[in-house]
Amino acid sequence: MKTLSPQRTEEGSIHYAGWGVLAAAFTGVMVSFAPIIPYTFSLFLDPLHAEFGWKREAMGGTFALAAITVALVSPGIGFLLDRFPPRRIILPAILGFALALASLSRLTPHIGQFYFTFFVLGLVANGTAQFAYTRPSQIGT
Repeated sequence: MKTLSPQRTEEGSIHYAGWGVLAAAFTGVMVSFAPIIPYTFSLFLDPLHAEFGWKREAMGGTFALAAITVALVSPGIGFLLDRFPPRRIILPAILGFALALASLSRLTPHIGQFYFTFFVLGLVANGTAQFAYTRPSQIGT
């Protein structure tokens, strides 16, 4: 019978499995809703006004819609994260987030599309933010 040598599981080891979880969580959080939308939203207001003629107040409403949606959806995301493995929540949320961001490149003069996109961003925000990565980084899954 062949005996496998024990794998080093010390945190000081470069081969520690937790480092991969940490790297994935770090990368996921850095490209999630939290660092992208709040910090870049104002950069696009003037170009959007110039392109489509939308008023700043109307465009600001989209950010408010996303923030309110995040707040309302948070308990549901928490429930899902408690019931299912984090990957089953995080990966679809990342896909939805990426598609919603990509759809901003195809905006039309109809501001409703802009509102809908930010509504979708609000729906998937906590599935891509720090909230979702808490459990995997604690238990190493």
